[in-house]
Amino acid sequence: MRGVSYLLHRIGFSPQVPAQRAVEWDEQAITTWRKETWPAGKR
Repeated sequence: MRGVSYLLHRIGFSPQVPAQRAVEWDEQAITTWRKETWPAGKR
């Protein structure tokens, strides 16, 4: 896997960070999910 990461880095890409935020990004939906759904899944 290191080889793929190395090659992506050499051509200017990062496997962890997207180039831009998704168009359908909904901050309100994310906040609701973090407060209500995520804690229930952690139990």
